[in-house]
Amino acid sequence: MFSKLKFAHKVNLVAAVLLVLALSILTIRNYNAVKHEVHQNLSHGITEIATSVSGNIANWLNGKLSIVKSIAQSTDANADEDRIFDIVVQADTSGDFKNAYVGVEATGQFILDDPSIQLPPTFDARQRPWYSQVKKERLASFTQPYVDVTINQLLISAVAPIEKNGQFIGVAGGDILLDEIANIINDIEFLGLGYAYLVTDEGKILSHPDSQYVDKTTRDLLGFSPALTSEFIDVDESNQIVSFIPVKGISSVNWYLGVVLDQDKAYAPLAEARNDALIFGLISVILTIVLLNVVLTQLLRPVNQLSDAIKDISEGEGDLTKRLEVNSQDEIGELSRHFNGFIDTIHQSMIQVQSVSELLNMHIGQVRDSATNGIEMAEQQLACGTHVSASVTELTSSAREISANAATASGLTSSMQEHSQASVEVLGDNIESIDKLKGIMVESSVEIEKLSEETQNIGNILDVIKGVSAQTNLLALNAAIEAARAGEAGRGFSVVADEVRQLAQRTQDATQEIESMIENLQQGSETVVASMTENQRNSETSVELAHLAGDKMQQVIAALGDVDRENHSVASATEQQVNVIHSIDEDILQLMDLNQQGVTNLQQTTAACEDLQTAYQGLNELVSQFKV
Repeated sequence: MFSKLKFAHKVNLVAAVLLVLALSILTIRNYNAVKHEVHQNLSHGITEIATSVSGNIANWLNGKLSIVKSIAQSTDANADEDRIFDIVVQADTSGDFKNAYVGVEATGQFILDDPSIQLPPTFDARQRPWYSQVKKERLASFTQPYVDVTINQLLISAVAPIEKNGQFIGVAGGDILLDEIANIINDIEFLGLGYAYLVTDEGKILSHPDSQYVDKTTRDLLGFSPALTSEFIDVDESNQIVSFIPVKGISSVNWYLGVVLDQDKAYAPLAEARNDALIFGLISVILTIVLLNVVLTQLLRPVNQLSDAIKDISEGEGDLTKRLEVNSQDEIGELSRHFNGFIDTIHQSMIQVQSVSELLNMHIGQVRDSATNGIEMAEQQLACGTHVSASVTELTSSAREISANAATASGLTSSMQEHSQASVEVLGDNIESIDKLKGIMVESSVEIEKLSEETQNIGNILDVIKGVSAQTNLLALNAAIEAARAGEAGRGFSVVADEVRQLAQRTQDATQEIESMIENLQQGSETVVASMTENQRNSETSVELAHLAGDKMQQVIAALGDVDRENHSVASATEQQVNVIHSIDEDILQLMDLNQQGVTNLQQTTAACEDLQTAYQGLNELVSQFKV
């Protein structure tokens, strides 16, 4: 786009851009300087006003605290209720408190300046938070702001300890409505740029021109919790800036004066300076472009005349005998002389081009005839090569088919070897399992023989038990006979002897049953031992037969390996033949490709000759346009 502009327009555009850039830098620098100055003046003025307001608030509250201290100083341990009442009434009048009062340590009594306020009989001043605060700190101070439920307004209490000779007697206090502080703050206009409100260090709003924000937080007012700093903070949603000035000089109170300013009004001088700079810059750019355009028109008039002369030469009949007139010694005259020299050079070159082009036309015809003859011979060679390549391709297919069949046979043989080897492995596993089974059967036979021996030992023990039970039965019979002889005196002994005899009989019967079962167990053990022995002989026979089968399978695997090697030899030899035939085919194809490439090159040469012929005609027409 820029390249299509005229030289004068380019100069105007570049000058305008440079001027705009310079004016922009100057404007931005001045804008920042003015902005800094406005910000400093605004910050200084607001700080002075806020400091003055905070000083007034501090003096006003400290005056209230001094009156509360005077209540404490005027009250002693011996003062009765009426005396204390008169003191708090006088303090309320002079300090304009909402209420003034005294809490007595000894009785918990709460003496209030307004007797119309009825308190519960159980009300104890010592249980109130403000009383506990003073008793603990023993210092005159202010309480945290709180809402009085009777009037639904924020207030604070100024409290002071009552002490005599180091003894704590009670607490004096006065309630202060924060509406009075709000009135002090609202009376300040802050240069007509905004307003102020009172806030605690925890962000709680104590006073605000809009009462709905009283007892709310700065987050509720601004939408976020700002840092309580004297630096200006932007409030984007309302186009405002806010600053927080600490209220100093009040003990036990950490309050800040939040100053809210309308950003447009506060920075109005800055916006005015910016607008003036933009208007001045626009006017400067327009005047510069107009003046520069007038000057360039005068300076470029000779150049335009030279351009018209060159246009006449270029758009005429191509007369290279024409020359420009040189009427000056300045840069324009130098340019005309150099242009005439350039035309002389072109004139001589065109004469040489005309001579060379005629010679070129003659050689193009000769090259074209030779290329046509070469194409005809190359096409005959290409037909012979195609026939030979087809024969070689058939031979290659046959050899590859033989090789594929040999490879298939080799694959089948390898597969049979693998299956046979797998069968040998399975057979080996069976032999190993039979061997393990044989060992287990031998161990089982040994254990069963041990069991037979143990049952024999149990039979011997049962023989002893039978002997003991027979003797016991005989002794019981003898005892019964002796008891019968004794008559009535041995009757009880006869009963016992009979019981013993019956017990011995039952023992003998049980022993016979156990003996019968042991005999059955011994017979079963002998049968199992015989069966295990027969199975052991059978397993040995199975192992021998399995080993014989394994040897036969190994012989089969060896035979298959020989067959596989023969197949590999056949496949390898056939593959070598295929490779040789393929190599011959590739050589023939390469010869055909070279022949085809030669034909293509000759065709391209012919086409190039045609192009050269066309180019010669165009060159001849171009040269004929010039008058040489």
